[in-house]
Amino acid sequence: PKWKIPPALLLALIFALVSCKPVEEKSYPHADEPIGSAHQIYDGALTNDLAVNTFRNIDRIFPSRKVPRSETPSALPASDRVLPVVHFTFQDSVYSMDHYIEQNRVAAMLILKDGKIIHELYRFGNTGQTRWMSMSIAKSIVSTLIGTVYRYNTGETQIAAEVLYHATGRTLSEYLSERIWQPMGAEADAYWWLDSPAGVEIGGSGFTATLRDYGRFGQFVLNNGVVNGEAILPENWVQEAGSPKELPDGTEIDYGYLWWTAETESGRRDGAFSADGIFGQTIYLNPAENVAIVVWSAWPHPTQSGKFDFDWSLFEAVVDSLGRE
Repeated sequence: PKWKIPPALLLALIFALVSCKPVEEKSYPHADEPIGSAHQIYDGALTNDLAVNTFRNIDRIFPSRKVPRSETPSALPASDRVLPVVHFTFQDSVYSMDHYIEQNRVAAMLILKDGKIIHELYRFGNTGQTRWMSMSIAKSIVSTLIGTVYRYNTGETQIAAEVLYHATGRTLSEYLSERIWQPMGAEADAYWWLDSPAGVEIGGSGFTATLRDYGRFGQFVLNNGVVNGEAILPENWVQEAGSPKELPDGTEIDYGYLWWTAETESGRRDGAFSADGIFGQTIYLNPAENVAIVVWSAWPHPTQSGKFDFDWSLFEAVVDSLGRE
């Protein structure tokens, strides 16, 4: 007689298959941690510990699409240089890097000089395998995929995602993987929130990746989008994207093509700019000195209410400590 599966067992098997994660996800070190909800994130209602768990598992909050890694990851070698002790001045007071790390609940930090690792730090149980949310850093990634005029508007980044999809026939995740993530040699898959199951990526938020891959992306931009001799970005686009723009009334603002431009005189001299996200996420880029700094923070609230806003003071102190060319 033919063997038949009892209906109850069949339903159980189907449920198991649908609910199970991809094989590669089973090795993710934080996959089973309790996390908060989207409402808790944006309401600033997360505890410190829950914020950490949630920020490294945001692909569990909304439907997400994988951005496949490179089969041949690029080297991100350690420099033979050691980061000197860094102090910086902010509002007439002197602070140390350790103070910055504690004050900002820094969860990880990566400093690259000439494409080599000067300093790499992980806290709160994070590792090189940890993926961390970027929030509005996603806007800068979108601008790098398509190019935009100045306009800080999260809703319009969603329109940009739709335009890119219909222009290329590829999702943002596919296009990012094909044009940047794989060519730059990403060592890990990234993930990007969708507006619905099998839908379109959220152009203004919801991108998550590892620390080193954020660093590789920063170095890709510092290299003007050139990989192995191939120019992926238009000539002079990086300089244009990272420079201040004017409003219709002629007012100059410290914002380029979805990149924040330098806040200080020395930063403007170096042509420095950054991709920033709420809760303390930053990719700082200094083209003149070929320095990239990635910072993950785990603020329980979206903004730094009641805390010091001294990121640029630290970043410039790091560049100075490494010696200017």
